[in-house]
Amino acid sequence: MNDILAGGAAVPRAYTLPGITPARFGPLSPNPLCRSTAEVRPWQTYEEWRAAMQAAASMGDWLTCLHYGFSIDCPDQGRRVERIRIYMAVANGWMCEDNFRINDGDSSTFAFEGSTRKTRAQLRHHIARKAHAMLCLNPFCKDYLAIGRGDIDAHVQNLCHFGYLQALMTFYCPYPCESTGYGKIRNLPRNTSGPGERDHNEKVRVLILGLASSLFQYPLRKNCGVSNVVKVARLWMIEVLSYLDKLHVLDREAETLSEDEALKMREIATRTRIDGVQVTDLRVLFASGNKAAVFYNRWFIAKELRKPGKR
Repeated sequence: MNDILAGGAAVPRAYTLPGITPARFGPLSPNPLCRSTAEVRPWQTYEEWRAAMQAAASMGDWLTCLHYGFSIDCPDQGRRVERIRIYMAVANGWMCEDNFRINDGDSSTFAFEGSTRKTRAQLRHHIARKAHAMLCLNPFCKDYLAIGRGDIDAHVQNLCHFGYLQALMTFYCPYPCESTGYGKIRNLPRNTSGPGERDHNEKVRVLILGLASSLFQYPLRKNCGVSNVVKVARLWMIEVLSYLDKLHVLDREAETLSEDEALKMREIATRTRIDGVQVTDLRVLFASGNKAAVFYNRWFIAKELRKPGKR
């Protein structure tokens, strides 16, 4: 201790236990994997990583591939979107373990992280959550897929040309829920969940809100492939924003919605249930402050005012 305080280099004493000496057990096994000179290198190319994903068989293989997939430099935009699609395919259904149950009567469990044992469905669910977490930590918040920055025209066109927008619409796919009457969105939590996922879910919300801004600012053109994709994407986005209770971000666009978009607002409004009863009267919905009904009413009034002789 005095040597350390004086600035000298203290030499640690050998730590021994009674009856245990190096000579008793002999040297460590000369396993070549344990050598400090053993070759260890990461995947060098996207193709190497993709081949490893296709060959993955064990839990360790899957988790390793998912953990390092986005660390590989991939300058080709098309392949980067393909990589995102692969992660989405693995993550699909990540919110619920039941999505991975196989009704074959197999109740086998496997050792996982020490003494814990998990079923096949639980292991597959763990892999799906890992894939979703890596999506949130990488493409959903990286500059090369930033939403709403720079030239909106060019950015939306790139999202469409490379299929990223279409991939998002497939991953976050709306579906009806008969028990509540509300539309639901696959893979998209309505509220932020536990501490382990709160940050990830917030990143998804930022992505969605930024994308909504870009889609509704993009100028639609006739006989244009990108515009056709954007028209569909806007209807999808209205469903997503309604599900997240974020329709207010379209407040500036209420009067300029297309007829299809306004009808989508009306459809969403008339799914509403008050005290368990579905309400289809737009006047009642408007009076109750239903956002979709308010937007439809604003669009309808603006449409009427645009008619000749109405001003």
